[in-house]
Amino acid sequence: MPSAAARQAISSLIQSAFDGSNWPHDLLVSTLLHIGVELTCPFSSSMRLYSELPTTLRHADRATLRRLVDDLTAAFEHASSSGRLGIEPARAPRLPSIDIESDALTQRHAPAEMAAEPRSWFEVKVLDVYGSPVEGAELLFVQSDRQQTVTTDASGIARWSDVEGGSFARVRLMKLDDLRALLRPRWGKRTRAAALDGPSVAMLSLLDDDLSAPLESATPKVLVLHNPITRVRLVGMHFDTNKCFLRESAMRGIRSVVSLYKAHPGGQLLIVGHTDTTGEDNYNLDLSVERAEMVKAYLQDDVAAWEVWFGESKPPKKRWGTHEISCMLDALPCEGTISSFQRWSNQARGTDLKVDGIAGPKTRNALIEAYMALDGTTVANTVEVVVHGCGEYFPQNDSSDLHGKDGTNAAGNRRVEIFCFADGIQPPVPSVKATRGEPEYEQWKRQVTHEIDLRAGVATVVVVDDITGAAMANVTIRVMHPDRSRTYVTNDAGEAFVPANADDALTILDIIHETHSSLTRIARGS
Repeated sequence: MPSAAARQAISSLIQSAFDGSNWPHDLLVSTLLHIGVELTCPFSSSMRLYSELPTTLRHADRATLRRLVDDLTAAFEHASSSGRLGIEPARAPRLPSIDIESDALTQRHAPAEMAAEPRSWFEVKVLDVYGSPVEGAELLFVQSDRQQTVTTDASGIARWSDVEGGSFARVRLMKLDDLRALLRPRWGKRTRAAALDGPSVAMLSLLDDDLSAPLESATPKVLVLHNPITRVRLVGMHFDTNKCFLRESAMRGIRSVVSLYKAHPGGQLLIVGHTDTTGEDNYNLDLSVERAEMVKAYLQDDVAAWEVWFGESKPPKKRWGTHEISCMLDALPCEGTISSFQRWSNQARGTDLKVDGIAGPKTRNALIEAYMALDGTTVANTVEVVVHGCGEYFPQNDSSDLHGKDGTNAAGNRRVEIFCFADGIQPPVPSVKATRGEPEYEQWKRQVTHEIDLRAGVATVVVVDDITGAAMANVTIRVMHPDRSRTYVTNDAGEAFVPANADDALTILDIIHETHSSLTRIARGS
């Protein structure tokens, strides 16, 4: 390992190359690049590609070169201090004695011919995400001021041979629109290939405008092309049994979808609804579509689409009412009553609601609008959103419930999945309602490259009549959460599902029933 003094001396030498401001610009760039390659090439396959920087730095200003000098100095300090670079003194050769009377001093000697640089090669193999070769892809190899265009063969291989000198280069895929069109029919047709990783593999997203990767000479490189698709899963108690109302617990997932779309505008959203296995097939198909449509309406602030669910035209089991109003009130910065919401809405949102404590159509519309206006939960109406209902046909495979058994009330299967396709939905949605065993859903799943899994933890409270032991429906339970109190209403089985994290401390404050208030007790809590 060189001494600190030696390291300092060479660091100063690097700096002096820059400080020689009277140097010609091209000479300065060439010198800095030569130092950079000598310092970094032997030690790291992920080094900066100084060998291709001349085209970038040819017109660089002094500030850019200053940053390059600082990078080179840091690279030298790291390589030398870590023992990966040695410095040895070299003895200067003794000059032969020359007779001053000889005319040798006046003779001009022809310079010795420089040894030819060794020739090398660069090779790339282009695969799709399933591990199949991509034939006909046009690649541009670039090294310093040299470049070569090569097209992949039937094995997906492109090779630049007989390259003079230089250990590093870069490859860039060209004609990206043609490449995307070539690969689009492949998406979702098979299972993603395993083990497509390692130091010789570069994963390239077809969303990017610049698909390129660094290369080392005589070292084959694998480029894997993929169409990034994100799936956001809202799993658990985001929906009540038989209902399509989207609970507050889903808001974090909705915000994730909005953020994803803002990062990749111009894509499509596919919302897929699912149910558990209680109920008939057709009933569950309709319910799964309704859940997907209500998520779409929430994303696009479609108040009218939500308001109709309070109407008499909806079946009693599916109709929204007091419970859904309470859920929305609990999510807003008011005291949890209709009258407090009316006062808050008039002051904070500029409405002119009558403060009468009645959830009439005008108040409900204002409440839905405020609930949909929660921060970060809206996409533009111009976004193309497609819905698809799968009913009970595709239970989640990682559920601990007996999800395949008919009649199972499995909260984990009452879910909605939102797929974010940046380059169009492939394969296309066959219809609004799924058919049992349809291939499209599994193909969408196979393409997923990123997953956001938002599971709502849940505590189950069961209320029964203390004398008869019968389950009691429509009982209001007020529960104190870590931040504030919320109310829940029991279903026909006497169950109230309370969203909760594993470490939340919950307290039941009230159990309210109009005619049996003195005869109710909690039969079970979990």
